[in-house]
Amino acid sequence: MSGSEEEFLPDDIADDDAATQEEITQSLKKMNKIVNNLMARADCVPFREPVDWKGLEVSSIHCMGCFILL
Repeated sequence: MSGSEEEFLPDDIADDDAATQEEITQSLKKMNKIVNNLMARADCVPFREPVDWKGLEVSSIHCMGCFILL
């Protein structure tokens, strides 16, 4: 496991939670692959530009079942 993935895992996971840790690790790897594939596409360039969310008065984002408060 690379250092970047370890940052997201708690240090005090018990032995009985090893399966949970492995599930988290595998999920992070899958998510990383998806993000890298999207970032490699030429047609995603406009979507990588910063958005002036304060200027647009956006206080939250709802995307694919996730709700993010800014």
